[in-house]
Amino acid sequence: MKRIIRLGTRGSRLALIQAGWVRDKLKEVCPSAQVEIVPIQTKGDRMRTRSFGRYDDTGLFTKTIEDALLRNEVDAAVHSLKDLPTVQPAGLAVIAVPERLDPHDALVSRDGLAMEQIKEGMRVGTSSVRRRAQLLALNNEIDVVDLRGNLDTRIKRLSNGKFDAIVVAMAGLIRMRRDDVNAVPIPFETMLPAAGQGALAIEAREDDSKFVTLFAGLNHEESAVTTRAERMVLRLLGAGCHVPIGVLAEYVGGGDIRLRCGVFSRDGQTTIRASSVGSDAQDAVNEIVNKLDSQGARGLIDEPERNV
Repeated sequence: MKRIIRLGTRGSRLALIQAGWVRDKLKEVCPSAQVEIVPIQTKGDRMRTRSFGRYDDTGLFTKTIEDALLRNEVDAAVHSLKDLPTVQPAGLAVIAVPERLDPHDALVSRDGLAMEQIKEGMRVGTSSVRRRAQLLALNNEIDVVDLRGNLDTRIKRLSNGKFDAIVVAMAGLIRMRRDDVNAVPIPFETMLPAAGQGALAIEAREDDSKFVTLFAGLNHEESAVTTRAERMVLRLLGAGCHVPIGVLAEYVGGGDIRLRCGVFSRDGQTTIRASSVGSDAQDAVNEIVNKLDSQGARGLIDEPERNV
């Protein structure tokens, strides 16, 4: 492939690092590839100082990039998979999911605190309604404070003493090589991640067979299967990006897939949890959705106003 391959991405430092990683991996599988990274400002980037929790928007960090794909302004796009809506625009498809990094959330503090050391009145920063709800479910006396900005900005505000701790994705710390901070992974029993957290998605026009073939070498089948199952749970429940829901799929012994999911009210006072294990991902998805439905999860998802 002689012509330049245009990779669309957000322009944040983390997004550019992710796109650069995809570029380098692509050149490993296709040494002759010439790749240009094309930064694109998304609606979510323009709303950086506002809380997303009160908006029913989808695709805040992806739609502008997808529009560029559909207009043939870029050839493929690199997304954080957790940002990608479960229903994609007609004509586009996720053509590869590279190997997923650690999906844990992490508690970052100046002193390396673990979650059990977070006490009443401590200020914990996060911009995620999912993280906020699970923090309050653990201890409703925690002062959960909205924290916007990129990862470096959030860490700087912690260092300046504005927070006792912040919650961020482990994968972001790994990709940005922020091993200089005191980060303690939060156990999944305490905080379930967002669907697809820690994974990248490479998206392209589904009829563009040359790129579908080219990027196939970057796909990691286990990561693709587990994240697809997580996203399917959200889709079947009708849960959007800004619903307090955590879900994790993992391979366990014997090749089975285990799914865990929690649906929360925004104040953390109502929690619905379920799990399932199966040799077939679709069966495991159907089982956990049925269990959540039987406990009233869909009703909790459909009542955002009472949770504000």
